[in-house]
Amino acid sequence: MAASEADGPRNAPCFTDGATTHVDDAIDGMLFCNPQLVELEGRREHGMRVIVRGDWSRDTTDHVAIVSGGGSGHEPAHAGYVGAGMLTAAVCGDVFASPSVAAVLAAIAATARPGGPGALLIVKNYTGDKLNFGLAAEKARAAGIAVRVVHVADDAAVDGGRITGRRGLAGTLLVHKCAGAAAARGACLSAVTAAAEAAAAAVATVGVSLTTCSVPGAPRSRRLDNPHTVELGLGIHGEPGREAITLPSATDLVDRVMTVLSAAPALSKPVEEGGSVPPLALLVNDLGACSGLEQAVIAGAAARWLSSRGRCVALAACIRGMTAIDMRGFSVTIMSLSPAVQELVEAGTEAPAWVPLRRPAAAPRTVPLPRLAAETSGADPWFPGQGGAGPPLDGAAARLAARCLWAAAAAVGSSEASLNALDAVSGDGDCGATASKGACAVAAVADASLSRAGVPSDEVSLMRREAMAVGRATASTLLPKFAGDEAKPPSAPTPWGADGSAAGSAAGPAADLTQLAALLRACEAAVSRSMGGSSGVIQALLFAAAAAAAAAAVGTDGGDGSGAGATAAGARGSDGAVSLAARAAKAGVAAVMAAGGASPGDGTMVDALFPAAEALERVALAGGSAVEAARAAADAAAAGAEATQGKAAAAGRASYVGTAEAAAAADPGAVAAALWVHAVASVLSDAAMTQG
Repeated sequence: MAASEADGPRNAPCFTDGATTHVDDAIDGMLFCNPQLVELEGRREHGMRVIVRGDWSRDTTDHVAIVSGGGSGHEPAHAGYVGAGMLTAAVCGDVFASPSVAAVLAAIAATARPGGPGALLIVKNYTGDKLNFGLAAEKARAAGIAVRVVHVADDAAVDGGRITGRRGLAGTLLVHKCAGAAAARGACLSAVTAAAEAAAAAVATVGVSLTTCSVPGAPRSRRLDNPHTVELGLGIHGEPGREAITLPSATDLVDRVMTVLSAAPALSKPVEEGGSVPPLALLVNDLGACSGLEQAVIAGAAARWLSSRGRCVALAACIRGMTAIDMRGFSVTIMSLSPAVQELVEAGTEAPAWVPLRRPAAAPRTVPLPRLAAETSGADPWFPGQGGAGPPLDGAAARLAARCLWAAAAAVGSSEASLNALDAVSGDGDCGATASKGACAVAAVADASLSRAGVPSDEVSLMRREAMAVGRATASTLLPKFAGDEAKPPSAPTPWGADGSAAGSAAGPAADLTQLAALLRACEAAVSRSMGGSSGVIQALLFAAAAAAAAAAVGTDGGDGSGAGATAAGARGSDGAVSLAARAAKAGVAAVMAAGGASPGDGTMVDALFPAAEALERVALAGGSAVEAARAAADAAAAGAEATQGKAAAAGRASYVGTAEAAAAADPGAVAAALWVHAVASVLSDAAMTQG
């Protein structure tokens, strides 16, 4: 029987063959992937975990050796920074445990000879590391090897007091870099030591995390189990930091971090002494489980903070360099750059884990968007829905088209959370957010089109409010059909109210087909621009097919192939509108099926769209009205979306998930399609009753 949470904290899950061999197994893999590195013999037998440059010869070298190391669990530090221009050797202890004196001494003896150029030890400021590296240095000196030691204490958040001092964090990597670059240039031991000391004095770091870290084989820490709490200033072994606070926005969190950093002597002294303000290096470090997206957000916020205070960032990078196993956090390191220090940081290195710090641009650079060879209309093909773009539409039919777009946008947008929840069962939980972006873009096209036609803004606002109210009401009525079985009402067609057949002889949507095609093309471009993923492509295909059908009907009898008509007026009747809508829907669904490979019954958006198109075609063949067609399509789309519940998807991202929970949930794309088809039907139904 599995232990319950009440039995105490469980061991943290980990990809491992065993806690006792974890570090050695990791070293095996690292050496396999980096054949330019070698190790001292006796690692598994005697615990001599020493990684050395494969091209290094202590007996012939005339360069100073740079040795560092510490407990494992901070990968890629320290072994990942062994290479020309950085470390000569790295000594690896057990997870979060200092390496032995014997291992450190072996690293020194393997890289430096008695009477030779000597070795510099770079040590993070932790008691165990200081003691073991310090004693090894004394033993090496006794053997005739020149050895110097530099301690790195870059933690700006927590001061351990006069004796313990500040902890060594990610700033250690910059000290490695400066010392290694100086040694690579042939500097003597004193000069290399001076370069390392200057770098250590110029660097400051603050760490932030949502969690502590999990040591393989050890009980999981529960100290930061509150998902709404973030700790400022915790160490790279999970030791407590400066304070725990409620998680703020990234910008506000970075403001707190940078405020602490700005008070560090490494940054404040040049200003306080009245000298020139030096440029800075900015290093955002992943502590183990911080995503690249989050790191970039942090880097941007830190850069803005510094810029707003007149500080110049000369070098910057986001790295995964000094980690704490799986800690869900980051650290920000700032280094004050003298010309000499900057030159050393920018020098080349062959260390496999080093990520070069780049000189950032003063502002993001742009290049012009290309013009498409096929684009001859003069309109912007990339941003048709911005800056008042969108075709000018006038007349009652134009207003009806805009109302349909607004209602559809509101139905989908107001369902964002529900669609996200459905998508989270088998996907990444962003269907609603993506659909909402497209809805906003389509609504903006409707706004722009009426505004360009000279429709007063107050009239546009009133129509938009009324149409969006219809869309939101549609969502509140339809969404319960896709609730769990306990809350789900009996399935039934939507009670539409007035008989749609009464509108059979009404004019229906009679917008000029050229304008309608332009409107649909603008909607296609808007969703292509605003919606990512497959749903954006699918919506764009639907709008493109509808636009093509409208354009093809211009100059014909409505596009039925008889060729009897001469103008677009032939398609303005209700029966012509239904035929046009049916052709557009069939073409759009066919394009979606061809592009995505899905068929009806596969548990995708097609399950709602295909029956809707079939319903339109049936009503068109029967000579029904536009309102009858819209209602039939809406009911068919809802039934198709509802049918995706209770069966596994055969296409789309949900097809990768075989859980019973995923099979029970309705497909969010099908639900979104049913929502907007229903919203359009509701607008047309309201219009028919108003005309009646």
